[in-house]
Amino acid sequence: MKNKRNIKSIVIVIISAYLFTGCWNYREINNLSVVAGIAIDRNELDGKYEVTIEIVNVKKGSDVDIDSEYITLCGDSIFDIIRNMISISSRRLYFSHAKIVIISKELASESMSKAIDWYIRDAETRTDIYLLISKEKTAKEILMAKRRENMIVSFDLAKVIQNEKNVSTTPKVDLWDFLDILKQKEVNTSLPLIFIDKSGEKEVPRIEGMGVIKDDKLIGMVDRNTAKYILFTTDEVNAGILVLDRNTSEPISFEIFKNRTKTKYKLNDGKMKIQVFTDTIVSIAEYQAKQPFYTNEEKEVIEKELTNMLEESIYNTINMIQKEYKSDILGFGITLHKDYPKVWKELSGNWEYNFENLEVEVISKVQIKNSATTSKPIMGD
Repeated sequence: MKNKRNIKSIVIVIISAYLFTGCWNYREINNLSVVAGIAIDRNELDGKYEVTIEIVNVKKGSDVDIDSEYITLCGDSIFDIIRNMISISSRRLYFSHAKIVIISKELASESMSKAIDWYIRDAETRTDIYLLISKEKTAKEILMAKRRENMIVSFDLAKVIQNEKNVSTTPKVDLWDFLDILKQKEVNTSLPLIFIDKSGEKEVPRIEGMGVIKDDKLIGMVDRNTAKYILFTTDEVNAGILVLDRNTSEPISFEIFKNRTKTKYKLNDGKMKIQVFTDTIVSIAEYQAKQPFYTNEEKEVIEKELTNMLEESIYNTINMIQKEYKSDILGFGITLHKDYPKVWKELSGNWEYNFENLEVEVISKVQIKNSATTSKPIMGD
């Protein structure tokens, strides 16, 4: 009898779970406009905010085509603009699938947090969206620059950012990471730059380089090569290319297989010095020189040259960030706080000055793993 009651109870629970389970905020997709990306500008005529969104547009017919359309609107606040866009789209905007937010360099120079405040507070948005800064006059022109028909620009750019690890010329920063760094006193941050490449037959968006952020504002931009050595310093390089030019017309290109960077402080007579250690494994990907390199002695010569080049490039990049921007986007403050909390307490009150004048030593180690499918120059003496 007891077993029957137990079985009956289990059956009731199962049936109840089936009948009453559902999504509390379920809505029909036909009533929503799925947003893929957002561009935020300052309107040059009246100085108000200007927001452009890319909406996924599914066209039904004999074949299903996926394209995008755009809505642009101006207003006093970004949230007000987003809500007023319903009068244009006729459907409520759905941001959970949005992949990128592009901020104009003008707005980024004023305040990054103000530009994204609305997005953070909205209950329907997600913080794994990528942040980018436009090098062009506006962010809108980049969002609307299609490289081909029937494409979603925002989704395409998100894939480019995800594959950036293969070239290491720009940071990959989502909104969550950016917000986390903004809350820390020990460090500033950087964001990827995006511009329109006009070198080919078609003008297409391209992502490379980084914008230097200090105190919530964009204070400068660095090119792809400088960005690469910043990423070396912050241990964010796992792939990419190094080129040893040797001041000749016969450069050697190396593919990076692996890199590990460690930073640690050394305290001598009360003076702090930070040491940056890099350990890099590469292979020769292109060899235009005529000198042979297939013996251990010749290989060691090339390794030494590449090591010196890497040390000098990283050191010069760090020095430039210290003297020109005075913005600790390198994470030196975090390392000091972790290794010497008492020293950090003393120096943190004037960290900008201490960061600028911090002594730096770069120690690199490079190992050539192989030379691809051949160990000899194609043309030799």
